[in-house]
Amino acid sequence: TETNSLTNSVRTLMRQVPHPLTVVIARHPHQQTPSGLLVSSFNTVTLAPTPYVSFNLKLPSSTFAAIEASGRFTASAINSARLARAFLNNGTAPAGSSGAATGAVQNVQNGTLVNRGRGGVWWMHCVWAREKSTQVGDHLVVIGEVVQAGSYGASESQVDDQHMVYMDGKYRYVGQIVDHER
Repeated sequence: TETNSLTNSVRTLMRQVPHPLTVVIARHPHQQTPSGLLVSSFNTVTLAPTPYVSFNLKLPSSTFAAIEASGRFTASAINSARLARAFLNNGTAPAGSSGAATGAVQNVQNGTLVNRGRGGVWWMHCVWAREKSTQVGDHLVVIGEVVQAGSYGASESQVDDQHMVYMDGKYRYVGQIVDHER
């Protein structure tokens, strides 16, 4: 049908665009295990006067249930395909279940941070902006106000590792810098 053709065209075109890989983790206040998911839609919305970020997730989602209950989440840029696979394959359980699977959870410390040295590049603690978030079809555009941010590098302002992206069905690192005069 025409709708399927348009959907396939958009999918094919967007697969050629690199998308940042980010792990989003939240802890439901009534559960011990955090819940997390891998997203390729993480982005800044605005930096001033207050920084806001966004990402999309498919509903239902145990991670969103944890965000909704706690009002908070942490986003961590990653550089590890192993960590990406852990959150993609085991990071979330169906809504209403106990939370994240152990393969992904063992990469988490202090509730919502990716363990230092386990694939994190930078992190942002965010407060869910309920009134700014919106549902589109079976997805939710989650907006968060950034309240704290830092790097997994040697200092808070230093990012030691390159952030992974997803493009054309594969995990990648960003390539060479292009001369702006070309």
